[in-house]
Amino acid sequence: MNKRKYLRILSFIVFFGLCLVLVACAPKTDTTDPAGNGNTEGNGSATTDFNWSVESNCSTCHERSVTSLTRLSCEAAQANAPNDTCMICHDDTTGVKAAHAAVKLSDTAGDGTRLKKSEISESVCLACHDLEELKSTTADNTELTDNSGIVVNPHEVSTTLNINGNHSSAICSSCHKMHSTEAIGNTAERFCLDCHHTGDYECGTCH
Repeated sequence: MNKRKYLRILSFIVFFGLCLVLVACAPKTDTTDPAGNGNTEGNGSATTDFNWSVESNCSTCHERSVTSLTRLSCEAAQANAPNDTCMICHDDTTGVKAAHAAVKLSDTAGDGTRLKKSEISESVCLACHDLEELKSTTADNTELTDNSGIVVNPHEVSTTLNINGNHSSAICSSCHKMHSTEAIGNTAERFCLDCHHTGDYECGTCH
């Protein structure tokens, strides 16, 4: 066999070998829809369409919020234990489905892990918590003390202290930020100071 023919055959073998290596090492396409909807395109990649259901994996987009269900520094962990499911509080399935109507999986990029601000009905909280018991539990709480030393029981704000409807906007989520690690006293005081901006809780001291 002449040298030129030998080199040609050797080059072909090396080229064929490299092709096999490249094919074997190519990244595999994930055909799994991370939302658990089973939506895949013809080429095997996950579609951008998202069809929410109660079985959907919320952590696909809301990883931080789902993690807070087990983080003891968050109220969500205490409220949901031992179930660890979003639907305990976000139980308005019609509303949640509507909120996800235009969502696409591509929206998870960047800040997609954050929940939009949502109001949770007071009835959801009171399904597990008794308001009278809560008022008794926080009767000696001094977190809400104004500049003059007036102490307010936070769980009486929306009932006993609801003078002329002034506190009608005070609901559980005004103070309790379930997915946050911030102290409740801080969020509660901030809510009060929206109106009591001078730091005085007594009515008639401003106007």
